[in-house]
Amino acid sequence: MGDHRYKAVKRDIQAWRKWIAPNGIMAFHDYGDGTGVPRAIREEILSEPWLWQVISDREYGSIFAVRFTKTEKDKIKLWHEQKQKFGYLRMVLSKNKKLKSIYHRLSNFQ
Repeated sequence: MGDHRYKAVKRDIQAWRKWIAPNGIMAFHDYGDGTGVPRAIREEILSEPWLWQVISDREYGSIFAVRFTKTEKDKIKLWHEQKQKFGYLRMVLSKNKKLKSIYHRLSNFQ
């Protein structure tokens, strides 16, 4: 039986993640049982969507994290960064009508 406390789960993830090959899988259980498992997975796995594809089975509390290949990882990280920048840009433009007008004129210029 594994140690389900937050620090122990986090330590296990950090120790084993370097050994997971591209397309390899880390499997977790007891995701929804109120132990330290969910917090450790959120911090160590779910916080890096460009590195891990997560498949969950909420009915049984299982989480499977599949490590992306380098090419996939680079593409997804770039997409994630662009998405964050675009979200920031939309927020700035929504608050400044003059900038919004300039941005639309430039983006429609061919």
